[in-house]
Amino acid sequence: MAKKGGQAVLQEEINSDDDWTKIIEKPGMYVVDVYTEWCGPCIPMTAYLKKIKLELGSENLHYAIAKSDNITVLKRFRQKSESHWLFFYDGQLVNITIGTNAPRLMQLIMEELEQYVKFKNGEVQKEFIPLTQVTKEEQKKLNDSENYQKQKTRKEKKIRGLYRYVLTFDNF
Repeated sequence: MAKKGGQAVLQEEINSDDDWTKIIEKPGMYVVDVYTEWCGPCIPMTAYLKKIKLELGSENLHYAIAKSDNITVLKRFRQKSESHWLFFYDGQLVNITIGTNAPRLMQLIMEELEQYVKFKNGEVQKEFIPLTQVTKEEQKKLNDSENYQKQKTRKEKKIRGLYRYVLTFDNF
């Protein structure tokens, strides 16, 4: 863990394009919590992240929080209220997960760290994901959100129609 004023810092803060570039150039596996200023990073996950870092004791595992509002390459994550966790191997994106399911995230961190070690040893190949590419999980979330909005709109129209009917009926 990095030191800040003599105290260990669990997550490095990324607040600008320059900060982003510095982090991406560092070796190791980074797990980055991408957030918007109005929502903030996922504070409740910090205890879980600290626990897994201490349990694994790996020098390869690093955490960061990135404010998407000020980082050009993270523009697509702006206006999102749900945590987006990005996994990088030596600056290359390998995975994205959405949400704050602690057991799922901790399991994914352990799996990705194991894969990272194998990747570094040349035992496995890893497919990198362009940061601009929408993943299957993200697409599913978008589709679910669109379907929810359509259903909500239909229900609202139905309620407005019934309300107009009642008002019209009361006028007679």
